[in-house]
Amino acid sequence: MADVIQLSQIQKTYDRQSAYALNIPSLTIQDGEFVAIMGPSGSGKSTFINILGLLDTAYQGQYQLNQKDVHQIKSDRKLSRLRNQYLGFVFQNFKLLRNYTVLDNINLPHIYSKKPFASQKARILQILDQVGLKDQAHKYPTQLSGGQQQRVSIARALINDPQIIIADEPTGALDSATSLKIMDLMQQLHQEQHKTIIMVTHSELVAEYADRTIKIKDGRLYQ
Repeated sequence: MADVIQLSQIQKTYDRQSAYALNIPSLTIQDGEFVAIMGPSGSGKSTFINILGLLDTAYQGQYQLNQKDVHQIKSDRKLSRLRNQYLGFVFQNFKLLRNYTVLDNINLPHIYSKKPFASQKARILQILDQVGLKDQAHKYPTQLSGGQQQRVSIARALINDPQIIIADEPTGALDSATSLKIMDLMQQLHQEQHKTIIMVTHSELVAEYADRTIKIKDGRLYQ
């Protein structure tokens, strides 16, 4: 398998006097790999995920995404285009818009990429079917359970058919039984659609779904 992400000499500090918030000499993630990221609070997990997600560009070093040196890209518009092209995001607190229906929430990435809703509705319904929520399309987030809201979040992450899904504590707000159902869905996406998944988690049980676990402490990675 080809390397989809290559990091080299990644360093980030919050001021010149502080220790490194992140210090990664080298890391590669292969296309289709499922990687879990674990570490205590304040260890650098969020910083790491923000860099991988092209949300944080204030660091030193080289980050290649599909052979593109993304750290050399200074245009926010170009970075947004790359995010839309390659990345889908799943968050702990779902980040759904309460006044939007399930359909409209999933369609949000298309609004940013200026794709008309009418031409994408069939695909949205197809993805809702994949995550088991086709009959919930016209409901609002407040009418759904936590597990259902996370499934909507996953559907939204899939709408542009991204190569990589970045999941930040996707089961953190869910009970144990619902967490396992969400992880079964994530594993299905990994195995059947060959998605590269990079997942932050505090749970050893959740991390067992991954092919590889990387632990982070004081801004350093331990594989």
